[in-house]
Amino acid sequence: VKCVRYWPDETEVYGDIKVTLIETEPLAEYVIRTFTVQKKGHHEIRELRQFHFTSWPDHGVPCYATGLLGFIRQVKFLNPPDAGPIVAHCSTDGRTGCFIAVDIMFGHGRE
Repeated sequence: VKCVRYWPDETEVYGDIKVTLIETEPLAEYVIRTFTVQKKGHHEIRELRQFHFTSWPDHGVPCYATGLLGFIRQVKFLNPPDAGPIVAHCSTDGRTGCFIAVDIMFGHGRE
C-alpha cells in the first residue's frame, strides 16, 4: 500500500466515529472491504464499501484493460442509486484520473 493505511483490521475509533470492518473479499485484481460507520451517541449505522484495485503495477500500466474495466463495472453495480458520490484516490492521481475518465466514457456509451 503506497498511502497510509487508513482502514482498520477490525474496529477502530477516530474521535467520535467508530469504523468496523465487516468483510474483506479478495478477488483476482482487487479487494472489496465492507465497513460500518457510526457516530458516537447516534443510533444510525451506515455501511460503506472500499474497492481497492491491486493489480496496477508501479510506474506502469496493467497489461490488459479487462481487469480495470471489470473493476469499474463492479464499483458501479454495487453502488446503490441513492448512495452518495464515489470517492476515488491513489498516491499520485494518474490512476484516479484513468478511473474517472473510463467511468465517464462508460456513462457516455450508455446515453
